[in-house]
Amino acid sequence: MSEDHYIKTQCPVCDGSIEFPAHAFGEMVNCPHCQQTIELGMPSDSKNLQQTSRLQVGKNNADFIQKTISRIKEWLEELNSGLKTHPTASKEELEAFIQKRVYYYLPKWELLDHSMKRIAPGTFNWAAFFFTTFWMAYRKMYLYTIVIWITLAVFLTVAELAIGGSGGASAANAGWFAALFFFGRYGNSMYKNYVEMKIRQIKKTVTPEYQNQALKDCGGTNWLATIPLIIFQVLTILSSIVLALAGKQQ
Repeated sequence: MSEDHYIKTQCPVCDGSIEFPAHAFGEMVNCPHCQQTIELGMPSDSKNLQQTSRLQVGKNNADFIQKTISRIKEWLEELNSGLKTHPTASKEELEAFIQKRVYYYLPKWELLDHSMKRIAPGTFNWAAFFFTTFWMAYRKMYLYTIVIWITLAVFLTVAELAIGGSGGASAANAGWFAALFFFGRYGNSMYKNYVEMKIRQIKKTVTPEYQNQALKDCGGTNWLATIPLIIFQVLTILSSIVLALAGKQQ
């Protein structure tokens, strides 16, 4: 009669070493170390392999985050390059497009360093800092809103999963605050680039007699654009609360 093949594993509760015959794989037994009921399985080597796989996934996620940050930086630099290759719009054109709070933006834009390498005193945009995508949607920067919303969601999710546990949540929160600070710092530059880009497009596609009206129609603000974001944010918060309560009840 052939001898049983023995498998080495660890207790998932106390990490104590356990050796059992192969025919007992999957059986429920009491751990000889902590006396907790466990299921026999998952050899130690498999656990090591799984841990190695998780580390590789974490490395891949970190590479993805780094590439995402680099792409965002390149994208912002491309937007900013428009200021160097195209003449700026006139004050009248800017006023027709901005409409609300012209008195705030035009003085701020005069102080900006268009290389985006430093921030001029007094140009921090608190609306962009506190509300970010809501502010962008309100200012009709719809493409910016979608791209940044998705990018931040992916970035924060991947960061939390890559690190895991409370450390992952802390890293995600730190990343979120860093993103808010970034948009507060460069929000005015981004909005200026957007306004001048849209003005150039209108001047190329609309005849001169209708350009002023086109600037007013395309520019300005839109409160309704923030409603889908608010609804989504509320649903996200409610789902998090429900999941947290469900986890406590289990």
